[in-house]
Amino acid sequence: MAATIIRSEKTGVHLHKHRSYLRGIRVVSLNVDWHVQDRVIYVRWPDVLTLDIAAEANAKVMPLLDAGVPLVHMIHDATVMKKYPVNVLKLKQAFVFLSHPSLGWSVTATSDPMVVFLATVLPQVDRGSRYKVFKTIPEVLKFLEERDPSIRQGIINT
Repeated sequence: MAATIIRSEKTGVHLHKHRSYLRGIRVVSLNVDWHVQDRVIYVRWPDVLTLDIAAEANAKVMPLLDAGVPLVHMIHDATVMKKYPVNVLKLKQAFVFLSHPSLGWSVTATSDPMVVFLATVLPQVDRGSRYKVFKTIPEVLKFLEERDPSIRQGIINT
């Protein structure tokens, strides 16, 4: 049986996974981009989130927050996420962007109960964060549009 080897760039650890383990799982890569230019960042989280990927996301999000027009909102699409670290302190250390002064609302789409829990707890570690969790992306977009009408046209056109 063939195996897939995954190497962590940060730790150098090699994980061996049999293809039968990966069969049926949709592997999605991290995607960070503007949803509404200079106003809303879209982050699509992969099905397997590691601390290395969290650090990569942070490195991609911080320049967007620096360049955006405050308040910059974030959409976290965690609808395919199935595996993730559960150590809240390590995740908080990886997600430095949660305390960025330009960050507005940070809104997550997921139906996974543990991701809902983590998405609710992480911002509480950083007082003053505006955070909300919904099950679908349309609910997220509706919420952002209601909270910040200035981004409405950009959301409608996407």
